Amino acid sequence: SPTYDHQVSWGPFGKRLVFERDFAVSSSIFVVNTGGRGVMRLTSGPFFDVGPAFSPDGRAVAFGSDRGATLLDDLWVMHDNGTHLRRVLALPFSEGFPDWQPLPR
Repeated sequence: SPTYDHQVSWGPFGKRLVFERDFAVSSSIFVVNTGGRGVMRLTSGPFFDVGPAFSPDGRAVAFGSDRGATLLDDLWVMHDNGTHLRRVLALPFSEGFPDWQPLPR
């Protein structure tokens, strides 16, 4: 079955991209160097992981996912290599497409 890559987000300094790859019954988060080399899968499983975004320093990726045993997308964060995955927000509505913003001063 075909796969589709979309929801692309640039990393800082324009060196990497993080994106969502849709499969027939799930979607996962991948990262790739901008030259097209070094594709690495960050998430897997029977989940819909959507809308990835790099943190401003490029060391973390935020994304929405239904992996929290809900039908809605909760907000998740992981290191840029797919480790230290943790849910950071679960609300009664979808948090599917995060964006990073600086803290107010």
